[in-house]
Amino acid sequence: MAKDINYKKLSLEDNLSGVIELMNVFPERNSEEEVRKCLTTPPEGPYGIWVAKDKSQKEVGFSIWYHENKDEACFWLIGVSKKYRNNGLSAELLDRSIEDISRQGYSKMFLETFESCDKMKRLCQQRNFKEIGRVPIPGLPRMM
Repeated sequence: MAKDINYKKLSLEDNLSGVIELMNVFPERNSEEEVRKCLTTPPEGPYGIWVAKDKSQKEVGFSIWYHENKDEACFWLIGVSKKYRNNGLSAELLDRSIEDISRQGYSKMFLETFESCDKMKRLCQQRNFKEIGRVPIPGLPRMM
């Protein structure tokens, strides 16, 4: 695991600009307003935003989950700065989110990842996630 990394849970009252900056690596770009809307639009419920900060307090990783229904939470996004990849940050952020979701009393959790994210798929398999389907995303290449 990376040294000198601090983990902190954020709320929507916190500044999310560091998280939004890290999200720019995703094909579907989300603005801070879109993230806030996703986490506050009905069905409202618990959510979690975890960040990993380096010793200068710069966000170098994040994970976000939200309430889907009374039994189920959705693990929405995870991202780590290129400089900090392959150091266990994604695993730690995912584990903290899983713990959060469990503490909230959800009996199920689902997540989606891109076909090309082999490392994320392996990380999920290590935590006993099972593939239940594939959803094409318009504008992105798909496997046939």
